[in-house]
Amino acid sequence: MKTVNDLKKMLRKDINGNKKSSFQSLASDVYEYYNGITVGFECINYRFPEIMNMYINLPIKLLKIDIMQMDEISVFVEDYILREISPVINEFGKSLYHESKEIRAQGDIKMQSVDSKIVRRTGVLYHRGGFVLKMWCRFPLMGVSTISGKNSCRLITELLKILDAWIENFDVDRLYEKANVYRNQCEIRNYLKENGYVCFIKNGSILPREKENHMPKRDAIPFKAPSTMEHTIPLTSGEVVTGMIIPKGLTVITGGGYSGKTTMMDAIESGIYHHIEGDGREYVITEETALKVYAEDGRTIHNLDMSPFFKQEISGERIDDFSTEHASGSVSQAANIIEAVYAGSELLLIDEDKSATNFMIRDKIMRKIIKNEPIVPLTDRIDELTRKMNLAVIMVIGAISEYFHYADRILLIEDYKLYDISNDIKKTEKILIEENICNWTINRKIKNAVGSMENCFFRTIHTENNRKIILDNYTADVMSLTAITTNEQLNSLAFVMEKLLTKMDKDEIKKDVRFAIEKIFSVDSKNNHEFAMMITRKDRWYEEIRNIDAICCMNRMRGVKFCNNLDD
Repeated sequence: MKTVNDLKKMLRKDINGNKKSSFQSLASDVYEYYNGITVGFECINYRFPEIMNMYINLPIKLLKIDIMQMDEISVFVEDYILREISPVINEFGKSLYHESKEIRAQGDIKMQSVDSKIVRRTGVLYHRGGFVLKMWCRFPLMGVSTISGKNSCRLITELLKILDAWIENFDVDRLYEKANVYRNQCEIRNYLKENGYVCFIKNGSILPREKENHMPKRDAIPFKAPSTMEHTIPLTSGEVVTGMIIPKGLTVITGGGYSGKTTMMDAIESGIYHHIEGDGREYVITEETALKVYAEDGRTIHNLDMSPFFKQEISGERIDDFSTEHASGSVSQAANIIEAVYAGSELLLIDEDKSATNFMIRDKIMRKIIKNEPIVPLTDRIDELTRKMNLAVIMVIGAISEYFHYADRILLIEDYKLYDISNDIKKTEKILIEENICNWTINRKIKNAVGSMENCFFRTIHTENNRKIILDNYTADVMSLTAITTNEQLNSLAFVMEKLLTKMDKDEIKKDVRFAIEKIFSVDSKNNHEFAMMITRKDRWYEEIRNIDAICCMNRMRGVKFCNNLDD
């Protein structure tokens, strides 16, 4: 192992003035700094060798963190360190920019940015008693292709000085103080799972968001649980938290326009992740497999058994092995629910505003008029889903009263204030349906592959109204996967899709997905992160995603075919 002084000598003398391809030599070794701190490099594009990933390994002892607690709070500690050091490094990167210089002559360095979620990110990973810090680095050049060794050496020197100062000022007591909230969140999540609940919202939570930055809305009305649904959870720390708890079954949330229904639903969905203290939703805890299901006009469907929601052929296609490139609203929403059940979701989130009306309900008059309707509306399956399949459903309703009959509880929102009106509503007469148990089981694996990894090129698109993953001729529109909120999560989805589509010996898709996601956070083989999509951009970071979101993404991948029988 060489030292950092050896690295500086290489930059100042050995490769100074050489062609930029000589930067590749930096990746051939690891450079020791002091007290176990090491620096390593990785080439990410041979056309632009001056652009590299830099890895700094930071021993845990230097930060005085108790290694015995890491198994319990490792995700939080990784998040905390990245949250603390990322602004410092990124500010240093900005300071390297000078308007008077060509962009090639300027160095640049950047770390992964964070939002209010507490999730695993590849910017900082705990590994073998230390933290691996990943940075995007562009070394300065002289002219078009000549190495500026002195300026490159200066970049490394200044970076390490900043790192030294950050280590010296690291406040481990503050870390433990912040970790208490995370521990409470984990404990509440376990409490929900053990007692058959799917959501908890603490009294005093701030659910509305500012449009510009998604921070808690100023002057927002704090959440208060209805007395009938108020529940207190004791914590091992001696603290207690009180708020609204939602059991399994069907929960209907109703109210007028702009009353706060969608805001509450968005907050419930956000509860699949832990949040930092001060977010306002740090004690909104939701079943981790919760999934919003919408009508998605135009989505692709592959080899899916649609018999739970259809009685006969759809446009000439078999319902037990249905495929289409352009599904209607009702067909797509039915497929979304069937796929969600298969993927292991224990909580479905449904908003009337984004649903297909002919899928949600068919009233008595329409049943009399239309005798041979092929669509089985959700009202006819909701009892089966919630009572026989033990699935929880939270539904936002503004105009369909039919679901009141099936609801286990009915909540009314008026001006962001919540009321339990379950006992005040005269329930509608139930429409009698044929009692039967549908086949909700899907045994599918991917049938075709795109070939070797070398032939793949990924692109991701993430704008306000567009989220897509493109693999050569294969595309997936994931706009409806609202749990995917960042570019980094989109990158993770792309990584998993690449692994699934290029894997020749395919297993059942859920198993393949779990394996691929584990690979994202493997630091033993850095090249796992750097396939063809990893070019010159500095936003190619990865962030934790759920298995269920990856499965849903693959279900939407145009061009992919499935086998219904695993033995095929």
